[in-house]
Amino acid sequence: MKLIQTFAVSSAALFAAAPAFAGGLSAPVIEPVVTPVIVAPVIVSSDWTGAYVGAQLGYADYTLSFDGGDDDDDDDELSVDGYNIGVYGGYLYDLGSVVLGAELGYTRVTLEADDDLVDEDVDIDVLALSGRVGYDAGAFLPYLKLGYFDASDADDDDADSLTGFLYGLGVDYALSDNFLVGAEYVRHDVQDVGDEDLPDGLDATIDTFSIRATYQF
Repeated sequence: MKLIQTFAVSSAALFAAAPAFAGGLSAPVIEPVVTPVIVAPVIVSSDWTGAYVGAQLGYADYTLSFDGGDDDDDDDELSVDGYNIGVYGGYLYDLGSVVLGAELGYTRVTLEADDDLVDEDVDIDVLALSGRVGYDAGAFLPYLKLGYFDASDADDDDADSLTGFLYGLGVDYALSDNFLVGAEYVRHDVQDVGDEDLPDGLDATIDTFSIRATYQF
């Protein structure tokens, strides 16, 4: 009888301890360690140094202004517009924040017939040499331009040439290391006609606004 009681008590104790043993034999649960992902900031850098060639297309305007004199406070102005197409080449040198360069360009300006100034289309060939100074803004290069030009009537070999200074501004955007697109405004301020200075009281300007596509080596 005592043996039976002892067996019963032992069985009950084993039954009660079973969950504890079972828990002790199960694999421990390990919480995954979440590692934070640190995204490095994107640093836009560029080097504009190199030779380049390109082509441009855009709007052109030729304006003559006459001084009205002492008795007339208003100037008389004649203007004719058209379009321009051209090619150019040059070299840029990136100093860090400042970009310096020089450019040689040829532009054909076509002035469309206008009763006020010309009675038929006129083609003007413009050859220009200019310097550039710009700011390295990563993928963008805003710049100023200053130079000298010589323009002549493409259809009349005997016509006097127009010479003077040019100035303007523009911006280039780097699509890749080699391909650039941009826009540029240039004013050609005529100083001389042939070998003669422009007459007093007369101002002549050629304005061009162009879209440019450039390949940089």
